[in-house]
Amino acid sequence: MSPGPPPGLWRNATFLRLWAAQTVTLTGSAVTKVALPLVAVTILNLTPQQMGLLMAVEIAPTLLLRLPAAAWADASSRQVPVLVACSLTSSLLIASIPLLWWMGLLSFGLLLGMAFCLTSVSAIGGMFAAPILPAVVGDGQLVEANGRFSVTRNLADVSGRSLGGLLVSVLSAPVALLVDAASFAVAALLTVAVRVPRKPQHVPARNTASLKGLTLGFSLLLQRPFLGLGLVIVGYLCLANGVVSALLVLFMSGDLGMSPSLIGPIVGVGSVGGIVASLLVGTFHRRLGAQWTVAVAVALLTGSFALLPLARPGALGLVACLNYELMGSFGASLLLITLFAEVPRQVPSNALARVMAVISLMPEVSTMLGALLGGTLGTSLGIPRAFAVSFAFALLSGTALALGLAWRRRLLLKRQAMVGG
Repeated sequence: MSPGPPPGLWRNATFLRLWAAQTVTLTGSAVTKVALPLVAVTILNLTPQQMGLLMAVEIAPTLLLRLPAAAWADASSRQVPVLVACSLTSSLLIASIPLLWWMGLLSFGLLLGMAFCLTSVSAIGGMFAAPILPAVVGDGQLVEANGRFSVTRNLADVSGRSLGGLLVSVLSAPVALLVDAASFAVAALLTVAVRVPRKPQHVPARNTASLKGLTLGFSLLLQRPFLGLGLVIVGYLCLANGVVSALLVLFMSGDLGMSPSLIGPIVGVGSVGGIVASLLVGTFHRRLGAQWTVAVAVALLTGSFALLPLARPGALGLVACLNYELMGSFGASLLLITLFAEVPRQVPSNALARVMAVISLMPEVSTMLGALLGGTLGTSLGIPRAFAVSFAFALLSGTALALGLAWRRRLLLKRQAMVGG
């Protein structure tokens, strides 16, 4: 007798436990995204260069561990136990930061080590979480389930960062981290109850994201002018974003004199721009096409950096930060969604994984380099001038787009002339 249709998502207890666990984790992690930089700024009094190094250390483990962790997760049949172990480990690591502060032992070196370990555990946990959702919902419900996870991720980012700012104001930054530690512990308890059907043993697929595979993916991108141009643009913009991201909380707290209760909502509101872009990207594509959608995205992203070098305490500083978060998030979502949608149309199916891996890694590599550069520039030139350099990088992305589109148009006209001749 064949099994009946899978239950609806609201009646799927396993999905609801998994969804609840991820919601709790994402909200707590959003609190840490505000509280951890404020620990660095208000407790340890880090310099701009140290803030850049801290951000780079938070990104590096993802680059190093994502691909081997993905291969490990694909070959494993014990995703849930590993995910529970990652949640408990994260809880202990985060809880140790306020403990070290209370004991008077917290230092920049220890904070770097904690950040590296936290991101490493998060990268492994993320890869082991990815195969669980398709295993607990039916194929026909996967789009709906992913949609709920996406909305939850954005809402958790907004509410969690706002909550983080409030908790830092009331309790102090180190104590606010205990909320995230508790969220991981709760998520572990919820995840333990998730029952995933045991999948049959199989021979793992070849690692298409190896160094050789990534090189081939990069080569394939460069052979597609539109995608290659998009990769260059993403590189410039993420380099600019890395400069700003490393210094923004330090700038808002020090130069602009903002309180944590204001910083949290400002850095969290950027997710609203991403949500709106996700809803409107289809309209942009229908009316403008992929090429002009990218042009709009680049213009918005460049504009998001424009006011930061001019920011001063008061209304101008508030407007500059909100402009960066909202316009930047909207433009970034528009750009990345467009590029990812174009890949299957221009790349053979047997090369999709490699090209997707390159496009996924490019923003993180550029952002990490930008964070290191931002720390150096902030120390040597001052933060406002470092922001001016980031704006220059953003302008370079617009220049690259204009030159690339002109070159494509010239090639098209040349081909038409050859056909006509």
